Amino acid sequence: MQKLMLRRAKGKISGISGVLVVAVLCLLFSASAVVPSVAAKSGSGAADSCVSNGFLTVNVDDSSGIYTFDVGTCTSTTCVNPASTATFAEGCNNILYPLGTSFLSVNDITSAHIYTESGDAGGISLGAPTSSTVVGNSIVTVFPATQDGLAVTQTITVAGTSAATSVIEHNVKVVNNNANPQQIAVRYLWDTMVGGYDGTWLQQYNGATAGAITGYETDYNPPASTFTSYGMGGCSQGTVVPPPFTCLPVNFGSASGTFTVYGSISSGPGATTPSRFVYGYWGALFGTDYAYTVATTNEIGSYVPNNDGGQDSAMLYYFPTQTIPNGGSLSDQADISDVQSAVVPPTVTTQLSSSAITAGNSVTDQATLAGGNSPTGTMSFYYSSSNTCPNGNGIQVGTGVTVAGNGVYTSVSQTFSTPGTYYWYAAYSGDSNNAPATSACEPLVVTASGTPSITLAPLTASNPVGTSHTVTATVLDGTGAALAGVTVTFTVSSGPNAGATGTGVTGATGKATFTYSDTGGVGMDTIVATFHDATGLLHTSNTVTKTWTSTTHGVPEFGGAATLASALGLLVVALMARRMRPIPAIPGQ
Repeated sequence: MQKLMLRRAKGKISGISGVLVVAVLCLLFSASAVVPSVAAKSGSGAADSCVSNGFLTVNVDDSSGIYTFDVGTCTSTTCVNPASTATFAEGCNNILYPLGTSFLSVNDITSAHIYTESGDAGGISLGAPTSSTVVGNSIVTVFPATQDGLAVTQTITVAGTSAATSVIEHNVKVVNNNANPQQIAVRYLWDTMVGGYDGTWLQQYNGATAGAITGYETDYNPPASTFTSYGMGGCSQGTVVPPPFTCLPVNFGSASGTFTVYGSISSGPGATTPSRFVYGYWGALFGTDYAYTVATTNEIGSYVPNNDGGQDSAMLYYFPTQTIPNGGSLSDQADISDVQSAVVPPTVTTQLSSSAITAGNSVTDQATLAGGNSPTGTMSFYYSSSNTCPNGNGIQVGTGVTVAGNGVYTSVSQTFSTPGTYYWYAAYSGDSNNAPATSACEPLVVTASGTPSITLAPLTASNPVGTSHTVTATVLDGTGAALAGVTVTFTVSSGPNAGATGTGVTGATGKATFTYSDTGGVGMDTIVATFHDATGLLHTSNTVTKTWTSTTHGVPEFGGAATLASALGLLVVALMARRMRPIPAIPGQ
């Protein structure tokens, strides 16, 4: 079996010839399981625009927008890996194969139109770009409007100012100028050729932790549930007797004469997580404009050095489908670099020794550095009154702590004398193998010295049963200043309404109120209020009372001895009244 040579003028192949090539490739591939002899495929070799930051390079064909990526500069001739076994002199620094074998697809699902650069794989051509401009370290390619009113712009940027921070960011923006909403999905085909190896293997990564290596066509759908990024490199040895071929970690990447490139899945600065990711055989992937069905029996990487041949590797990024309204847009991006930390930077998390203190006390901060590649450099600690981290007003605590690997690093002690809220963060400097990293803000609350207080009023009150009552709590700090934003808990601790409770939050004057209605009838309630200060200490108010009185009026009812006494009293009054009545005169006397 041999891998056919593909030559493309300016990176173009007609849809018919492309299909024929793929068909012949498939026939040849199925005819033998023997590792093929090396037969070079050919890209266009013509790039009109090139940008580089001195570490990574992007080339774009201005007539089509087709692209390729490399390590080094626009004029590099020396292999970045002296051990490279690349067949092609220019191939030892490749990340992607030379121009003409990678392309972009825009799928307008609403109209059932699929657009590709140069009409690759039988798609509708995006057309010759209206402009392809170098802007700083970016090449911005603007395509003419599609028949569906879509405006497509490709921006490929070489970002970073050091080897550790250098990353290629491939971004595509689609604007819908159609009067109707359009359902759009974007696909990238990247034809990897790492350091001269055209049949590279794929290794999964979760953060900086290496996972499984595969050389067989695989559909990751969705990929983020399996890994956060990936590495691509050659493999110098696998199982002694294939199949199946197995790449051993000790023979992956630099051990094979290649370097390793790292690509984004769910990690990467500004990267979009693809909904589907395919690692597969370039000859089959290149023959499709968008949809692709994986053949898991396709063996991609060879267990012996494979510079070019039937096991040619490539990958597909399928980004999430989005419905774009008139005037709306989507933006998808994938990142790739030859330094892992540029795609998966280290992480820094912090933990203060206390999140709240009183003025005059001190704290320390601990920073945990994770995901670094044998990191060195320094860890510096800062605080400020801004909740944006990092920021230009940060005050450094002590000097930077020397970093020697992933782990925990501790600041010196810092004393605070002024009440307020302060925000701490830690910043890792980075090194030649690791990008800088900064933690999120961590708040520290400093309260005034002295004991905060809470007072409840009114002290006593009386109301008819069935009505409501309101009490007010006033919360002050140790200096007597009002404390705002404090949650106060009110509780009826005893009485006919015992168990009634509620909360209130103090305002600018330090006051919070609680109103409750009587449901227990006549009697006296006792009420108390509490709050926790910034250090977690519970503070309790004075106790106040509320008396609920009867609403009954008129002649009172009596019972027992009182009733008997009242009856006797009434009888005495009646008898006295009778004796005092005048005696009527007797007639004739």
